Amino acid sequence: MGKENFALLVKKNSTLPDGKNPGEIIGVFLRAKRDFPDLFERGVLRDMDRVGYPIDSINVGPLVSVRYEIALVNEVVAIRVQEKNQKGLTDQAGMSQGMFRVLSILILINYMECKQQSACLVIDDLGEGLDFERSCLLIDLLREKTEKSKIQLIISSNDKFVMNEVPIVEWSFLQRSGGTVRVRNVENSRELFEEFRFTGLSNFSFLEMDFANGLPAEEPAAHE
Repeated sequence: MGKENFALLVKKNSTLPDGKNPGEIIGVFLRAKRDFPDLFERGVLRDMDRVGYPIDSINVGPLVSVRYEIALVNEVVAIRVQEKNQKGLTDQAGMSQGMFRVLSILILINYMECKQQSACLVIDDLGEGLDFERSCLLIDLLREKTEKSKIQLIISSNDKFVMNEVPIVEWSFLQRSGGTVRVRNVENSRELFEEFRFTGLSNFSFLEMDFANGLPAEEPAAHE
C-alpha cells in the first residue's frame, strides 16, 4: 500500500499526482484534500475511529521518525497522524503495517465516495497485520460503504477471520486445475451454498471441508 513510498516536496511549479495510483497514497491524500478539504478529512477521521485507530488529525509533513545525516535538496515528506492520547505525531514510517494499510484503504475509499463516481477497489489479504476485532470492524465498514455508494469491493483472502465475517452468499470461490480456473458462487452453485448454510458451520468450514467439490458424502450408519 505504499508504506515505504515517501515524497519530495517541490514548492514551485509542482503538480499533484492524478490520485489514481494506490501505491502513491501521499499523492492521493493531497489531491483529495485539495478537492474536498473538509468532507474528505472528516470521513477519514471518523472511519479510523470506527476501526479502533482514533486520531485527531492527519496531514503530510516532514518525517519525525527518520533523520538524515546529509542535507537534501528537497524535503522528504510523509503521511502523519496525531493519535489520541499521544503527545507527538506518528508518521507512516513509524506506523504498524496494519495501521498504515487501514489508513491507506480509508483514504482511497473516502476519496472515491467524495467523487461519487463508479469505482472498483481490489484488496488482497485485507486482514494482514490486524487483530481479529479490527479485521472484523474494517470488513463491516467497507461492506457498509460499498452498499451505499457506486464502489465495487473485491477482497481476495484465505484468512479465517475474513471468511467468517463476509456472508457466504457474497463469496466467489476459485478453484484452479492446471491452466483452468473454475468459479463457484451462489449464482452458479446455489444448491451447494444453500446446503452448506443449513449445516450451521462457520464459513471457513466451506473451504476446510472441501464443500467446493460437492457435498460431503454421508457416512454409512454403523450396524451392530
